[in-house]
Amino acid sequence: FSDNELSRLGLLVDDARDVMHTTSREMRREQALQDTYGERTLTGVKQGIEQEYEKLLQAAEEAGDAKKLARLEKNLGKDLKYVDTVRDMFLGTYGIPKDGVGVGINFSRYLRLFNTITLLPVSWLGNLTDIGAPALRFGVAEWARNIAPFVKAFSQNKKIANELGIAVESVTGQRAKLIMEGASDLNKTQQQGLNLWAKLSGMNLVTDVGQALGTRITINAWRKMFKNIDNLKPKDISRLAEAGIDKVSAMRINQQMDAHGKTTKGAFDPNVQAWDDDGARNIFENAIRNEIRSRQVFEPAPGDTPFIFEKADLYESGKMLGQFVKFMYGAQARWGMLGLQRADAEFLTGFFLMTSLGGLVATSKDYLRGKAIGEEEALPIILNSVDRGGVLGLIGMMPPAVHAVVTGERSGRYIMKEPWALAIGPTGEPAWRAIQSVAKLATGNGTENDAWRVIKSMPFINTMYAMDLLRLAQEGEGYRE
Repeated sequence: FSDNELSRLGLLVDDARDVMHTTSREMRREQALQDTYGERTLTGVKQGIEQEYEKLLQAAEEAGDAKKLARLEKNLGKDLKYVDTVRDMFLGTYGIPKDGVGVGINFSRYLRLFNTITLLPVSWLGNLTDIGAPALRFGVAEWARNIAPFVKAFSQNKKIANELGIAVESVTGQRAKLIMEGASDLNKTQQQGLNLWAKLSGMNLVTDVGQALGTRITINAWRKMFKNIDNLKPKDISRLAEAGIDKVSAMRINQQMDAHGKTTKGAFDPNVQAWDDDGARNIFENAIRNEIRSRQVFEPAPGDTPFIFEKADLYESGKMLGQFVKFMYGAQARWGMLGLQRADAEFLTGFFLMTSLGGLVATSKDYLRGKAIGEEEALPIILNSVDRGGVLGLIGMMPPAVHAVVTGERSGRYIMKEPWALAIGPTGEPAWRAIQSVAKLATGNGTENDAWRVIKSMPFINTMYAMDLLRLAQEGEGYRE
């Protein structure tokens, strides 16, 4: 390929800023690997595994146990492959196809792009529960105390969050990238397009609110803990430790807050730029960013999701399967499992708040689909509320999915047709009804209902329930009968 051809395909990076951005991202990934495992290649980890297996293999060989020897050799290969997979996940190289411009790969990516775009009008609904996420950490009482002052001084709270390095565009852009591409890096134009998508869809605004609110609540809750550091309950000590703050650090941070913090328009600003203790400032900034990005408004990270969702085999089919589910895996690990292990009052009250917000999301999606509101039974409402609250991740997703299969009612999770239903049309009973309608129309015995059914069955025609909503607008609720 010539440089012009590579540039046209988006494979040639000819902008110095892009080169610096990519290089810094790779360095951060390598540093994360170094911090976690003590080395950047994991060669030492693999050597340690091989040494452990060497003893076992030698013992099996001396005992003449051929079956055990074969099993150990097979397990050794799996363990070494797993280490390589972990390394590649950290470095962002796992799941990148060998033929990055093949027809199958491009089709898979365009289909994921289509799925992403069709979510644009309602994607902000899926992020609405981020606003309640701080309650999972500090309880509904702390959350409720901060809501009214937060709304009154939203701009000031947003400014404080941005000064602490909690910027909104990087999060929504990364979320959009994770939805569409998985492990593959995007070029500058693609990333700009996703950032625009995040703005148009309302994701930026909802994430802005969630991060700024989380920052305010976290700072106020931590200040109370800092001032009572000698008498903290074990659960509060654990919360600070999870964020990387010990007793000595808490005392240093509290001293800086008292000396330099200020309240503007009802919002307390730590004013970290004025702190004269650089160590305390670094600890606090890292802790608040870790708290918001890892436990409140987060995106899935390596280790949160099964490796199959990042694989490039079969034209990136794994990424298609995990396009949206990976966020459920992340919520299950960051919200559900951590909270269930603590099982304190704050998590339980936060869970009920998130469930209420989930009910609002599910009901809004039902309304946008043209479904009559207020006629649903209690069980599906409760199931969909727990699911769309997101706290339990896949655990909360399964009951409404089973209920939908058994009853034929769609789960409140969906505002649009699933990708496979869009691409191939209806399956099962709906497909059989469509075939019957085609036969009736072909023999001159069809009705208007048959015509509508056939049109709806065509691939991509009923995206976002467009045909259902069109008929609802034309004929009113009576068309359902």
